Amino acid sequence: MNFLNGRYALELVSTPFKQATNLSVSIDRYIDGQLGLTNINGSLSFGEHLAVIGDNLFRGCLTNPIDLTIPDNVKKIKNSAFQNCTGITSISLGSGLTEIGSNAFEGCTGITSVTIPDAVTTLGQSAFSGCTSLTTATIGMSVDIVRNDTFNGCTALESVDMSDGIVTIGNNAFNGCSALEQIIIPGSVTSVGQNAFNGCQSMRTVIFAEGDAELMLMETPFNGCIVLGQLDLGRNLMSDIKFGLESSLHTLNISDNVKSIGDNAFKNYTSLRTISIGSGLELSIPAWMPLRDAR
Repeated sequence: MNFLNGRYALELVSTPFKQATNLSVSIDRYIDGQLGLTNINGSLSFGEHLAVIGDNLFRGCLTNPIDLTIPDNVKKIKNSAFQNCTGITSISLGSGLTEIGSNAFEGCTGITSVTIPDAVTTLGQSAFSGCTSLTTATIGMSVDIVRNDTFNGCTALESVDMSDGIVTIGNNAFNGCSALEQIIIPGSVTSVGQNAFNGCQSMRTVIFAEGDAELMLMETPFNGCIVLGQLDLGRNLMSDIKFGLESSLHTLNISDNVKSIGDNAFKNYTSLRTISIGSGLELSIPAWMPLRDAR
């Protein structure tokens, strides 16, 4: 089945190919609608004229094992374009890609690794939510917001590499990533959303890399991180910030770059046993009380 390059967009009404099976598909034009193909046993390819993969185009279609390659000429993957395509086992995103829409790969339970190209500026909400086989994710340098629920429920996720361009980590962005043991939050990040790392039950270390901007945490960003024991702090905290790790945190490392952490930031952290304080910190006594046993 070939969708050849054309002057106008092709509009699909309902799911006209829902009953088609054992097909090879080639697409070289913008299609508005949902293909509804449930069984592509052949190949799937994209032509050199294709710039946009439209909303819902392959939603629920690719259920047989397939390696997905998005060529460099594709600029945008729109909302839910590959949602619930459980047969995608690997994904290669072209260097020309600038936008990944909301829910674009949500529920693609076969994907094991993803690298977001450096040209991507928009990474949509829930883009990879529910990708339960995903183990590694690399986010390119042009993404500034990891939106709400982007990797929510990626229970196999072990490694996340975030670039220094990220400013905001949204609500529930990594909620339920129960295999994640360590996260490095870039120095460019100024805001971490509510429940951003909720339920990351294997999380042991959080590193806030050095940066100039103050850090703001929303309510309970590390809720349910029951073994989170080490926090490396590399930038100033806004006043009244709270990590919510009173019962688990045992090691706190504060770099020379930190000058203030705000009152009560670590008040009543009775589990703390080791604290390393950099030379730049202007110590506020209420921030540490009571820490009688820490050293």
